[in-house]
Amino acid sequence: MVLLGSGWTYSCSNRQEKNRSELLRTGDRLFHQNACITCHSLDGKEVYGPPLDGLYMKEVEVVRQGETLTLTADRSYLKRAIADPRYEEVKGYESKDMPEVHISDEDIDLLVEYLMIISDSSETQAPLP
Repeated sequence: MVLLGSGWTYSCSNRQEKNRSELLRTGDRLFHQNACITCHSLDGKEVYGPPLDGLYMKEVEVVRQGETLTLTADRSYLKRAIADPRYEEVKGYESKDMPEVHISDEDIDLLVEYLMIISDSSETQAPLP
């Protein structure tokens, strides 16, 4: 908690919750705007591509240049998977091409943050207030 002049206080947790809520709203908008929702679910159901809920920091098997690797779906992996979807493909989904996306690095970072938040909580793609 931060003490401001005239007895006003500001809780850091309130600011963090606001930032988290804003990231959820922005991430949800980008997830729909860039048609990610067309192939990926956020509720564990398989649509066309792998579901993305609960993915952050999980082990994932990928195929890169014909070799199967086990990687951790950390921030770097998620960013690379969005920015360069053909670099490596999730094992079992090799025949399902993800289209190349043409979005800014900033929006990719926001999508990664969104996936990290929903993986760490029970949040879903439900619209937020």
